[in-house]
Amino acid sequence: MYAAANGKESYSAGGPTSGYNARVSNGEIIANKFTGEMFRVPGIPNNKDGKLAFIRPSDTIISNKYGLSDYVA
Repeated sequence: MYAAANGKESYSAGGPTSGYNARVSNGEIIANKFTGEMFRVPGIPNNKDGKLAFIRPSDTIISNKYGLSDYVA
């Protein structure tokens, strides 16, 4: 189980987490180059940054634009 930030779900490269420092879109991928973790933000892909996320300096966000998140997944 995890503690959601202020009752809202938050996501990281490792999956659901507590705390957040960024917003991401449904379907985007959060990946970490050092740990090898990768998590796709749930929901139908869109370009609205409405989901909360915790992004570390070594994380990369793979956008939905041009089908990039689908290609990586």
